[in-house]
Amino acid sequence: MLLKDKTLAPPLRALSGVKSHLKAKTIGLKKSEDGLAAIEFALLAPLLITMYFGLAEVATAVAVNRAVSHATNIAGDLTTQSTDIDAAELEDVLTATLRVMAVPEASKVTIQIDSWTRDTDGNDTLVGSATMNPGAASLPSFNIAKVDSSLLNENSGIVVARIGYKYAPFKAMFFENDINMKETFMLKPRRSSKVTFGSSEGKTYSCTSSGNTAKCN
Repeated sequence: MLLKDKTLAPPLRALSGVKSHLKAKTIGLKKSEDGLAAIEFALLAPLLITMYFGLAEVATAVAVNRAVSHATNIAGDLTTQSTDIDAAELEDVLTATLRVMAVPEASKVTIQIDSWTRDTDGNDTLVGSATMNPGAASLPSFNIAKVDSSLLNENSGIVVARIGYKYAPFKAMFFENDINMKETFMLKPRRSSKVTFGSSEGKTYSCTSSGNTAKCN
């Protein structure tokens, strides 16, 4: 029988030795791969964590900036739907604006709404104005004289809504300081040639916020 042939024993022993050697090499290679993977993870983990928090920080800031822009439009749009706006109506407008923004600290939001007219000689008049939390955040600059006559003229005034928000980011990666987000919207009155404040020209309201509720006087 072939299995009993002693002349085949040495080759079989040699083959067995090769298999054992290959098995040992395979186990060693697997351990090396595991070690390499651990090293790669140790090197990449800090970078991945940094990217994660960095992207979260940026994404949140972008979302807040969009909320500021949308809220500014809301403030102006609601104001233009009145021919005359009193303190109670202003409180409703500003409260709605704050709730659209949905920021955690309304005390860091400054809102200013102005109503302007322009006569035939090009003279601009501030018909009415309301400011909430003045100084809480810097407002975007605005120069009424630079508004084109196609938008503001003797036939129709404009309502200018401006918002400034002192946004406090996570400050985990990219942002080290608070960010002052600003937006301006100019809109035409919808129901009249101008929007007056408190049934009188030149009336100015001072408003404050408590939570997401505004109070004007």
